[in-house]
Amino acid sequence: MSAAFISTEHAAQLDPARVAPPIVVTNRVGHDSLFEHAEGGATQRVLPLIGNSHPTRWAPRPYVLDVMFDGGRRRVYADDRADVAGVILGDTYRALQVAAAAAAAAFDDDPNEDTAQDVVDTDADLFAARAAHATSIRTAMQRQHNDAITDWAALDRWDTEVLRQSTDPEGVAPGCYPDNHPLNGALSTIDGDAEAGEKLLWAAGAVLVCSTGDYWPYSDVLPPQSVAATTVTGVSTPVTLAGDKHLVWLNPDNESGYLESLQAAGLITIDVYPVDQVDTIWQTVYAQINSKHATISA
Repeated sequence: MSAAFISTEHAAQLDPARVAPPIVVTNRVGHDSLFEHAEGGATQRVLPLIGNSHPTRWAPRPYVLDVMFDGGRRRVYADDRADVAGVILGDTYRALQVAAAAAAAAFDDDPNEDTAQDVVDTDADLFAARAAHATSIRTAMQRQHNDAITDWAALDRWDTEVLRQSTDPEGVAPGCYPDNHPLNGALSTIDGDAEAGEKLLWAAGAVLVCSTGDYWPYSDVLPPQSVAATTVTGVSTPVTLAGDKHLVWLNPDNESGYLESLQAAGLITIDVYPVDQVDTIWQTVYAQINSKHATISA
């Protein structure tokens, strides 16, 4: 993980054989140094290259990761997913990353009970920060999905309660609570009211956004399961199938998983570029396969 951001000019002076600190830019076509107008009026984005000006035998290369976030308004180029997470989650999270890296280095130098506990504590701080970020994203997404519902009357009482409860960042996460939990029973299942210890089966025709950080093993709450009712050919009894598109999961368990879940939720885009440049005769085919909207330029 890198401690600072750099400019395109700085990246050009670095050794392309080494991991480079990230570049963060604002997506303003026609106003940013990373954009240029091609012939015919079409606008193409030119990727920053690492090592353009470095006296080395290694060829310049693009960053491994090209991530667009903040509603498409910002972009980060990075070699490390930890750098991407640090940019998206903000300065406070980056400070926690620095502390975690220092704790890990201290443990490597002197492995003992105290340094081991520091590693555990800093890892826990990072998870707590990701989980809090996921909660803010989850509730914001839930509000957007709720606003898009046009027929609340089609949802049953418990479905409506869960959807509205899920917009409250201070509220409890929808799921299955222990027998002695005060909210047990006030949940939706495929058959209606939940029994004690029964899992929440989400079968409503509305999107429910959840975060793994709200559930076991991080709490005593079991996660909801997405279901889709269908009928097997020749059998009148409906069966439930997992994988309903109406259940969206954010996964703050680790940095890579969280970034992937943000992409799956449509909040960020992640493009991965090869470190070694594709031979000239294959560049057109490679571009077509990957459907890139950018060009790699020296």
